[in-house]
Amino acid sequence: MHDPQTIPSSGRRVGASLRRIRSRGVGYAARAALLCGLLVAPGLAGGSESAAAEPAIPPGQEELMAAMLGKGEWLVGDCQLVAAGAQYTFIEATYGCPDGEVVFKLTHPSQAAATATQTEEFAIAVQSGTSPSGLTDDLVSHVRSQEADFEWTWPGAEAADASGDDSGDESGDESGD
Repeated sequence: MHDPQTIPSSGRRVGASLRRIRSRGVGYAARAALLCGLLVAPGLAGGSESAAAEPAIPPGQEELMAAMLGKGEWLVGDCQLVAAGAQYTFIEATYGCPDGEVVFKLTHPSQAAATATQTEEFAIAVQSGTSPSGLTDDLVSHVRSQEADFEWTWPGAEAADASGDDSGDESGDESGD
């Protein structure tokens, strides 16, 4: 059998082939397959006290995020997801389009930019680039179709609950667990 680090057809190492793909400009489809599989594990970044009071993205939702963002699909304007990552309190998604890359930022609605389109769970705004006509609406539709399964966490609220602040319960856990 073949070593899993080599490409069977040529026997070359995967890393060398990936560099060659990028240098030859094969395009967004190849990069999308590579980069989207590497969604940044959310929640790894340490939070400051101010970040702890904000809604956060817990780990374990990478597949759901990829589906919401249209991974592997062509969206309106011949655009395709080429990179995505969760950063503690937001998701950043980059789409490759014929006229250049467009970067969207998805946050909790309580953190919405003035220009953001809101869904039940997200505020979606163009962070950079020029979105082709219909792309934002298509992304919003994708998000709405999957967002019911998405869960935000509130680390600041969880920390306050754990410390017993304002609980009036000095005896510890009485939930019967």
